[in-house]
Amino acid sequence: MVTITQHAWMALASTCLLLPCAVGDYIIVNQDGTGDYITIADAVAAAVSGADEVLVYGGVYEETIDLNGKEIVIRGIDIDQDVVIDGLGLNRCVLCDSGETSASQFVSLVFQNGYDAMGGGGTYIESASPVFEQCSWLDCDAHWGGALRIYGVSAAPYFDHCIISNSTATQHGGGVSIANAAGIVFEDCEITGNSASSSGGGGMAILNGTIVSMIDCEVSWNTNGGIDCILLGELSLDDCDIVSNTGQGQGAGIRLYDTSGTFTDTVVRSNTGGSMGAGIALQAMATDVSLDIVGGWIADNATSGYGTFGAGLYAYEQSGNNATVTVESCEISGNYFAGGGTGAAMYFDPGVDATVSTSYFCDHDWGNEVSGSFTDSGDNTLANGWCVPGDVDEDLAVGTSDLLALLNLWNDSSVDEDDRADVNRDGDLDMLDLLELFHWWGNWG
Repeated sequence: MVTITQHAWMALASTCLLLPCAVGDYIIVNQDGTGDYITIADAVAAAVSGADEVLVYGGVYEETIDLNGKEIVIRGIDIDQDVVIDGLGLNRCVLCDSGETSASQFVSLVFQNGYDAMGGGGTYIESASPVFEQCSWLDCDAHWGGALRIYGVSAAPYFDHCIISNSTATQHGGGVSIANAAGIVFEDCEITGNSASSSGGGGMAILNGTIVSMIDCEVSWNTNGGIDCILLGELSLDDCDIVSNTGQGQGAGIRLYDTSGTFTDTVVRSNTGGSMGAGIALQAMATDVSLDIVGGWIADNATSGYGTFGAGLYAYEQSGNNATVTVESCEISGNYFAGGGTGAAMYFDPGVDATVSTSYFCDHDWGNEVSGSFTDSGDNTLANGWCVPGDVDEDLAVGTSDLLALLNLWNDSSVDEDDRADVNRDGDLDMLDLLELFHWWGNWG
């Protein structure tokens, strides 16, 4: 075998701290001809399953990788140049449909410009469970799952420290589309800037009984929805950020359609668009569903249009089905309607079984925070004021700029209790507001 350079050993040592390295032979791929092979496909064909590891030097490799079920590791080892698998907008980058297991691993690779007319322009996984560590998918395109398409009841891949960005789908799942699968985990991943043209889930679409867990992940700046879950699945979010996603009729941030969810310490913020639940929309249409939110922050989400519902959280059940919602130890703040609506913080349709405890509501249109009935389990606060009192210019600091903003509106007769210049929210802009602002001076910043 070819000798591994000092730089390569350094890169190899760093990645082996995260994933176990092979105990067999190292097969070297280098486009300059100094390795064992100049293409990854040839190295994979020569590798012994369960023993060998393919180490790849930097460069752009215009090929499709198919492990054919082999339990091997393909690892980018160049610390000076990315290892890029480029589909050239014509071909898929990776195929895993031969029963690959968690011993089939892809580490420190970039998949870009992948394309498939059906699903998974970057990577297609069917009934397989490979591992992807420190990988990126960029500028991929497909009908379903621009970057990733995962399918099959035995599919349980694992993604760690991965980035899925700027990919598109003509149907659902601009970044990721998952169907009929279970036990899929994303940890410390970013799904950002993707789009779906028609069916939703610009960031991720989860369909047909799929179970997905996301830990320390960010889903942001996706078009036509952040995460769209449809039919008999489960979504678990732990310490995730679902932020700044746009579009779709319900749930610009997250839609749970006949799907249950458990969200822990998760931020759902600044998602915009749609008529119902710009932050989160839960719908029990053909089955019973539940949503448990603990320790979360639902903030600054905005529906569009007129006559909208539940800018922060919307829950609905169709006759014959039950929706159960539990909200505990959350802050729900600053959610609003671009054109008017009902229940800025939360909207519970009649019949929804909702329980709220130890949660704090602020920065909403006064008197229009929650619509619908719920069980108050105690220690909830409905603040007649702003989350940061005196913060007129909304920079999360109370100081000179807020004083100037208030004075600039001093003679504006249109200011009411829903304007931040009315610091004490009494409907008048007067000396009491100045005194209240000075009371909070310097408390934030």
